[in-house]
Order: sequence, then C-alpha cells, then structure tokens
Amino acid sequence: MTTIPEQRHSPEELPGNRRARIAIAPNAEFAQPVGRADLPLSVGDWLITLIVLAIPILNIVLYLYWAFFSNGNKGRVNFCRASLILMLVGLFLVAVLSLH
Repeated sequence: MTTIPEQRHSPEELPGNRRARIAIAPNAEFAQPVGRADLPLSVGDWLITLIVLAIPILNIVLYLYWAFFSNGNKGRVNFCRASLILMLVGLFLVAVLSLH
C-alpha cells in the first residue's frame, strides 16, 4: 500500500504581519487564501474611518474615493456606497419638500 505524503502550504504573508485566512467553500477542490480586502476592519480601523469622515469637505472626497476608486476593504467600500446613496436620497427629499 502506497501512502501519499500530505502537502502543506503556508498562507501568504500580508502587510502588518497578518497571515491570510483560508476560506473553504462547501464544494471547493482546494483552499483559497483570503486577501486583506476580505478581512473585516478592526475597531480601530472603524474609529479612524469615522473620525476622518467627520471632517467637512474631506469626507465627500473620501466617500467618493473609497466608494468608487479604492480596491480596499470591501466593508468600507460598501459602507461608503450606502452612505452616498442615503445622502442622495436626503438631498432629493429636501429638494422636493422645499418646493411645496
């Protein structure tokens, strides 16, 4: 009987000395490393994000950058896109209600 040696692959090193997590889909034939953009933001990252977004004028620029031009964290991208949609809805409602 021949045994096949187990193959071990170390995850890729990511910036900040974080190791990539391995995501295994239910029917996956092999494991895929998860990149930095897929990892959730830490509490400190969210605090910095919210503080920076509280600065007038800079917040609009960063909302647009993170929503459409960034390959960064998916959670931050979705947060900025949702915030921009809410801002547009609010501006539309203010415009409509101010006409009456």
